[in-house]
Amino acid sequence: MAPRSRSSARSSARSVAEDVVAAEEAAEELDQQLRQTFTNYLRDTLGISNTIAVALRQQGLVVFGDLNDLTKADMDQICKNCRKPGGGGDGVQLLLITYYLLLIAFLSLVKYR
Repeated sequence: MAPRSRSSARSSARSVAEDVVAAEEAAEELDQQLRQTFTNYLRDTLGISNTIAVALRQQGLVVFGDLNDLTKADMDQICKNCRKPGGGGDGVQLLLITYYLLLIAFLSLVKYR
């Protein structure tokens, strides 16, 4: 009888491991979809260029949830970092209108949460 329970336990452990792998893959796919949705919003709704969207992603703005805890001062700092990144990077010419569009989006998301 003991071999049968060991076999059953191994089978159960294998099933749990497969479930964990499937859940991790689903979470990664959802994360990619959320990142793409945010990028599409920046580009298609706000009209932010791909270059600026990449710069914002490099500052940690990759999904809508990243805006939740930001203050206006944080937004100012992110835009300054995009214009003049540390480490001798070239930076991005962040147009004033892009800054205001991003700020409006940030404020509207904060207002309705």
